[in-house]
Parts: sequence; structure tokens; C-alpha cells
Amino acid sequence: MGLAAASSEPVLIRREGHLHWIEEVVNLLAFDTGCARAYRCISTATAGVGRKVRGNRAVDLMIAATALAYELPLYTRNVADLRGLGDLIEIVDLS
Repeated sequence: MGLAAASSEPVLIRREGHLHWIEEVVNLLAFDTGCARAYRCISTATAGVGRKVRGNRAVDLMIAATALAYELPLYTRNVADLRGLGDLIEIVDLS
């Protein structure tokens, strides 16, 4: 989304460079069938504490589902957004 939202050509070029760097140095994880199954657990837990599952939160929950499926900790600056998920995944507060 960052590339599509660039406000000018220089910003776009800078963002493209950053994206290429990330693609080179970061081990990207696929959102696969295991993640889709984990998403059901994440969604159920989120709804269970009275939080919305759809809308803007859906992408954050996909990230949480990926952490669950790959058995990885989830690093965040917004722990409150992940309320109800602490029993499923390790949440590391970066704030």
C-alpha cells in the first residue's frame, strides 16, 4: 500500500528502494493454509473479548495468525490491539 500511496516520485523511489532492501534481507513468510486455519483461532479469540474481527483489524489479525502458524513471537508497539491473544501467541511489547 505504501507504494500506491506515495505522494511524489521521490517518495515512490525511496519506498521502492526500501521494499527491495526488505525483500533481500528479510525471510518472508507465506500466508498459507496453516495461517488460514490459525486465523480462525485468532478471530475466535478476538471476538471472544468483544473486539471486531473485520475491517482494519483483519490485516493485524492475519499477522497474528501467521505468528501462530509459524510458532513465532509477535512484536508490536500496540499490545492493546492484540488483547485476548496472549494465550495463543507470545506477544512482545516494543513500546
